[in-house]
Amino acid sequence: MGLPTGPQTLDQLYYMATFGLAGSSVKVWQVTAVTGTLAADETADIWSVNGSRTLLTQASTISVVSSSIQDVDGGSGASAISIYGLNENYDEISEIVMLNGTTPVVSTQAFLRINLVFAVDKINVGRIVGTATTGGSTQLAIEIGIGSDESVHLTVPRGKTAVIPSLAASVFRSSGSGRRTATFKIKGSIPGFVAYNVFLFDASNDGSGFIQLNFDVPYLLPEYSDFIVTATAETNATKASCVYSAVIVDGVFTPVI
Repeated sequence: MGLPTGPQTLDQLYYMATFGLAGSSVKVWQVTAVTGTLAADETADIWSVNGSRTLLTQASTISVVSSSIQDVDGGSGASAISIYGLNENYDEISEIVMLNGTTPVVSTQAFLRINLVFAVDKINVGRIVGTATTGGSTQLAIEIGIGSDESVHLTVPRGKTAVIPSLAASVFRSSGSGRRTATFKIKGSIPGFVAYNVFLFDASNDGSGFIQLNFDVPYLLPEYSDFIVTATAETNATKASCVYSAVIVDGVFTPVI
């Protein structure tokens, strides 16, 4: 059974998705991401690679390489990574890429978007980076000893709908002392309606721990949507993080504007 085509509230859609009533398939994605160290007035997507991820306009194979020779079959690190993403039609695809240490390995499948990456067997010893063979932009990164990518990016597959019921963001200092403040921007493209829905909020912290703000209103993302969270630091030596869950169900839900 697909999603209803009549008017529904976001709360109704969320509970339908949660209890598996809205589609034949329900997935829950748990996303945790953190930036690198930001300078004053620097803006970055919340992922371990500072700056903004280039959103590909055409699908590309991915060249994957580690900074350590130990990330290889028989080595002390990861021997392979799993990549979950979307092809040129926004259909879900996945691939296991066998690593060869510091020698690049190219995926056999072409990815338009990458939603999730993780080491298959053991934790990676080196920093693993994946770049698009077309254009050379960084599309994935697994930092040393982490085992999975730290990226807030999510793109909704064709024929699916995603609901984000809450979101928590944190800001903290990577060195030094004093308060750290960042402005967070939540952007979700809605094809056929507007380019972006934008929500702005600030988070501040006096220490090296976390302070969190929750985004409690369910956020609707139709098929093909790109969900991105960015942070702009007010001072040097600032890091920002974000945690959210997305419920993805079968069927296309069109919001009533």
